Amino acid sequence: MTLEVRSLPDRIEARFEDDGDPVSVDLTTIELPDDLAERGRGLVIATTVLDRLDYQRDGTVNTWILGGNRVG
Repeated sequence: MTLEVRSLPDRIEARFEDDGDPVSVDLTTIELPDDLAERGRGLVIATTVLDRLDYQRDGTVNTWILGGNRVG
């Protein structure tokens, strides 16, 4: 796994890359699990607090990009 963090004038971005299994997820349809579930909240929380959350698979590499806009 590699992590690259960039601090730009208007935003902060983190890029995670790994060579693990592909992820099958539609980020536009994720929702909270039921109240008693012990997992399944991470992506929902991420989409709530981040301004950008993208996933792509290129060959054997998973790439996640997380971003937040600077305020002020």
